[in-house]
Amino acid sequence: MFRMLRIIFCVFILIGTMGATTKILGSGDGEKSGSRIDVTELKRVSGDMVSLKFVLVNDSNDGIPISYNFLPAQEAPSQMGLDTDSIAGVYLTDTAGATKYTVVRDAHGLCVCSTGLSTVGSKSKLNLWAKFPAPPNSVTKLTVTLPHFQPVEDVPLKPLSK
Repeated sequence: MFRMLRIIFCVFILIGTMGATTKILGSGDGEKSGSRIDVTELKRVSGDMVSLKFVLVNDSNDGIPISYNFLPAQEAPSQMGLDTDSIAGVYLTDTAGATKYTVVRDAHGLCVCSTGLSTVGSKSKLNLWAKFPAPPNSVTKLTVTLPHFQPVEDVPLKPLSK
């Protein structure tokens, strides 16, 4: 009797967790074989900003060092060293409006994004995030670009929740 109850309980738990995985809005393969980014969220948030969440997936047999690999292509001299070990080089593009949105900076010039990163280990994943200035309300899709990965195009931009 108890065995049957345990089996039924386990079945309910499995059914309850089905579909609980995060929806992937788009993916981009990396230059390194076995690496990719999966965009999981792109939404408008208060403060006239956009929040981006994505997962850097490393299915290769080697680690992927963060260090200087994900910095802006042309970092201003005043920013040198501030963005090390971050994803400050990620940006959004509105292809229709031909506008590039770079990561928001705080009062100290630091990116408002994932920082203090080191290496994405072999066969592992790393959840990352960044904030951007919001595009006009007419923009409903954006391209997400991270250095060393293919751009993730036409990612739906979720409106501000009320």
